[in-house]
Amino acid sequence: EGNTGQYILYTMVRIKSILAKLDDTDYSGPIIASVSKSEENLKLKLTGYIETISKAYSEYAPHRICQYIYELSDSFNTFYHENKVLAQENIDVKKSWICLLKSTLDILALCVDLLGFDVPDRM
Repeated sequence: EGNTGQYILYTMVRIKSILAKLDDTDYSGPIIASVSKSEENLKLKLTGYIETISKAYSEYAPHRICQYIYELSDSFNTFYHENKVLAQENIDVKKSWICLLKSTLDILALCVDLLGFDVPDRM
């Protein structure tokens, strides 16, 4: 819990675990309109990636990346607790959510790599 490295890593491990439970269905597809406020908040937080990295670089301020990944993790965890991704029956919504999970994991992984630490497969 809280603004810690473990919280970020746990979020990443959680996303990996969800993705590992998917069946062989092709879940590629576009991200569609949000069906919940938490989904909308996660999408908005994802859009802040480029600006965060640019500011961190130009200001020599890696703490901006740390704050961003904490906020992104928090947004993801709120989304996850409010929406049952694997149990979603609407295939278009499910595909969109899987894409959101993958995007979140990719951005978290890029940021963690920039900060210089590794992500475990399990916690």
